[in-house]
Amino acid sequence: MAMNTTTSPTLPPETMMPVTGECIALKPGFCGGKPYVAGHRVKVQHVAVWHRRMGMLLEEIVATYPPMA
Repeated sequence: MAMNTTTSPTLPPETMMPVTGECIALKPGFCGGKPYVAGHRVKVQHVAVWHRRMGMLLEEIVATYPPMA
């Protein structure tokens, strides 16, 4: 079965989400200069740890860390 490279391989097919470059941002002096999730003050490296090492579902991460006001 061929995998679409624009979707996340970790989610079941019915919940696959498109991956775009607009979701990740990088701004000097913000989040220590590390890549972060646009609209949030959450580093990409933290999302990876929560998902892979701690087993959090992506939906749980989104619910726990809503967009900045």
